[in-house]
Amino acid sequence: MRTVSFQDVLRGAAESTGRIYDTLSNDEFALFRGFISRRLREAWESEYWPELMLVETRTWDTSGDIEYISFTQSGKTEIGQCYRILDKDPRSDFNFTEHPFYLHALGIVVNDGPDTPYIEYRKRAPELTGSDWSGSATYAVGDQVYYNGDFWNALTVRDDSTAAPTASDTTNWEIQSIPYIFKPYLEKAAASDMLLLDEKPDLAMAQQTMAREALDIEAIKLYRQQGQTSRIKVRTY
Repeated sequence: MRTVSFQDVLRGAAESTGRIYDTLSNDEFALFRGFISRRLREAWESEYWPELMLVETRTWDTSGDIEYISFTQSGKTEIGQCYRILDKDPRSDFNFTEHPFYLHALGIVVNDGPDTPYIEYRKRAPELTGSDWSGSATYAVGDQVYYNGDFWNALTVRDDSTAAPTASDTTNWEIQSIPYIFKPYLEKAAASDMLLLDEKPDLAMAQQTMAREALDIEAIKLYRQQGQTSRIKVRTY
């Protein structure tokens, strides 16, 4: 997946509000972080973007009264939204059967599903919550820090004897990637949110309009220029 650093998104968002990136206060950083995180999920879940989709086999869970696929399984990526359930891998075998499913509190339920289900799904949208990395702090697995322009998730317990996150240290840290295709949208949408706090509704509306246009352009490029098929599903009950 093509990615962009949080720092680059933050710089664009700040400048779109008339602020200077290098002079942002800690409070302004925290506000922009929250705005960008919320808008990232909004963009992430607006389409079934191919860059955010995975196909994996899953095992059936029968711990309840029904047979289902849990959203979280050991060694697998957490499921955000299920797109379809198949009996074969659609990437290599076009002679597959799609199985209807419905969502339950426990997970994804398929009546008379295949022995080995292939699930095509969108990864769960990330959250951006970390504060500056500190060499004197201890971090638990799953804690998030901000370092060198990006957010990083701890994969192991990190204490004051360990080094800062780096891209080469894939054992201990995982960078929180931001899709490159969302950069224009995130910059303008986060700027709109900040301008509303600044009590500048007209400027906020203008930035929001540009944000929506930026996301629409990415969808147009996906469906019209790259020839992808729309993945909108319509279910009847």
